[in-house]
Formats: sequence, structure tokens, C-alpha cells
Amino acid sequence: MINMKKMTLPLVAAAVLGLGSLSAAQAATQARLQVRGIIEPPACNVALEGGSVLNWGDIDATSLHANRATQLESKSVNLKVACEASALVLVKPADIAELAGQVSIDGKNDASYFSLGTTSEGKMIGAWTLSAEAKNAHADDKQAVMLLESDTGGSSWTASSQEIQWKASGNSLYGLALDGEALPAATKELTMGLSATPYIASINDLGNADDITLSGMATFDVVYL
Repeated sequence: MINMKKMTLPLVAAAVLGLGSLSAAQAATQARLQVRGIIEPPACNVALEGGSVLNWGDIDATSLHANRATQLESKSVNLKVACEASALVLVKPADIAELAGQVSIDGKNDASYFSLGTTSEGKMIGAWTLSAEAKNAHADDKQAVMLLESDTGGSSWTASSQEIQWKASGNSLYGLALDGEALPAATKELTMGLSATPYIASINDLGNADDITLSGMATFDVVYL
């Protein structure tokens, strides 16, 4: 069972004794004690090292293809999760830009497409992808053996020793393994190097808007296993 931020279990504290009204003819032969409490996982913070904005600056419209999407150069950022104590932590990305979940490139839909937003005329600007490589992933300064992905809430895992493209839906979990077993590693500090690659829609699909601003946005939640 996976819970975000807090895990609640029946454990410590308040007692409730309900004896009710007793008469001399009817004695109480049973008392009930309820035991409750909250167990919280170690506090973890998630951050993007070097800032939370990837900026491609001014893009010359004449460099874009007229009839097909144009791939821009990739940019990198490190995602870091730091916990007070060792914990089984995962990362859940989600696209929150306009047209999230409705993006296509050259007529192709893909679960890994994050939205770049829309033009002033409401046209889809394009998509961007986010990928992680095992060689750039570490847990407590140990390099990952495999990257892990789960679309089942953590009940099963897909592993890769090379690269995994993250899905944009907000329903997938990502972690890493430090040995040959495809299970998430408990860690106090987790770092994943991510590569973001934009794909700009064709000039014909962008319409007649003057300045077009790329406005992709995603969130990264820490999930405790």
C-alpha cells in the first residue's frame, strides 16, 4: 500500500472505556480499550538542483520545419530527494500544463509527452519528454544498477539498466535499484539526472501567432512505499 506523505495505522494512545450505566442487578463483565495512533515516515524534501526553470531562450522561427515537428537540443537537470532517515521513496511526475494528456507530435500520441502549452490562438505548441539514465542516478552516493517504473502503484516494476522515459499522466512511480533485484532501494538521499527534450509543432500547425512562449510545467511528488 502506498501513501503520500503520511501512513496511518491503528497503534498508540487514546483509551476509551465505555462502562455505561450499571445497576446492582447488572454488573459489567467486559471493558473495551481502543488503541490508536499515527506512524509517519521520515520527512523528505524534493528539489531541482540549479533551479526549476529550463529556458531555451529565443528560438528562430525560420529554424522550424514547415510540415513536421522540430526537435530542440536537450537540457539537463538533477532531481534530488533528501530524507531525514533512510526510506523507500519514489518520485511521481505529472504534467500540469495546458492540454496535458492531449498532446501529439506529427499525429502521434505517446504517454511520455508532456505539454508545451498553447499559442494565443489555442494551437498546441508541441511536446517535451523527460528521461532518466541509470548512469546518472544515485542513492546515498551509490550508482543505480537499474531504474524502476511502476504503473501499478508499486505492486510490480519494470526495470532498465539504461534509460527510462517518464510518463506524464501522474499515475506512474519511479525509483532505482542498487542490486540485481528489481525492487526500490531504501535511501536517505536520492539523485536522478533528468534530460528534457522539446519538440515544436510544425509551422503549419502553429498558426499565425506572432510570439509563441513555451509554457511546459510538471510537478514531482515524493511517494513513500
